Amino acid sequence: NAWGSDQMAKPDINFTIRQLEYFVAVAASGSITGGARLVHASDSAVSDAIGVLEQSLGAELFRRRRSKGVNLTSDGLALLPLARGLLTEAERLGHRRMPCPPFQAA
Repeated sequence: NAWGSDQMAKPDINFTIRQLEYFVAVAASGSITGGARLVHASDSAVSDAIGVLEQSLGAELFRRRRSKGVNLTSDGLALLPLARGLLTEAERLGHRRMPCPPFQAA
């Protein structure tokens, strides 16, 4: 998979916390619709965000099954614990006030 090999070239990856939230929600629910309900967003917003995430990562994260939801691919399975960890850290960071460095006049 794309995240387990040190021999792969590191892509210029750009993603948002929201995209990871949507990814985790869809993985948890097994469908775009279910994931959208969990994050209080529209199906199209969630689907579009996951498409952009997949494009950024250069990996298909879900196999779409007509009218039967989605399944994680091997890349999706590899990303899921990493995404959950990043979301946990982002939440911790959001609850922490960062001290301002003292002002020094030039």
